[in-house]
Amino acid sequence: MLAGMYAEDNEGVYIIQLNGLWYVHPLKAFGYVSNITEESFTCPSLPLANWNMTHNILNVYGIAQDKAPLRSGYYEVNNGGPKNKWINSNEVEVSSEHFFYVDSARIQGGELRQSYNFEWNRSINQGSDARIHTRHDEAGNVWFLDGHVAPHRIGSLSQMRFRSGWMEAGTLIDY
Repeated sequence: MLAGMYAEDNEGVYIIQLNGLWYVHPLKAFGYVSNITEESFTCPSLPLANWNMTHNILNVYGIAQDKAPLRSGYYEVNNGGPKNKWINSNEVEVSSEHFFYVDSARIQGGELRQSYNFEWNRSINQGSDARIHTRHDEAGNVWFLDGHVAPHRIGSLSQMRFRSGWMEAGTLIDY
């Protein structure tokens, strides 16, 4: 909801990373949230690896990391400095089909933990192991740019072009 409020005030732009900081920090800096707590930014169904506000990266609900090919409206600029990533929702053809946040996880310290991002268009042998996690009765909650949230299982995730994910029991599979 905070990301949507920011986008409404900023010509449809949803922040992913700003000056190398993941989305929670800019939302706090711009006054969209006053107090960042573990309870308000994490899923109680899976433990965190580390809740530490001094780090640039927080283990919070996962945000989509597009890798080539990028979806419409997705931008990433580095220019040799800190990364800036955003989605311009005005360039997204169907906002009710454009996923942004999901329940996500990765292996950290030998255990499956919440992850601050995920790679949706990679097989299990590509990129990091940060993927969607179907931890709610074998479904993962998916938040879309139009603001709706819906649980999705393997079949619908595959139709949305997700290529792999973590099962509730902790197995990483290709779809």
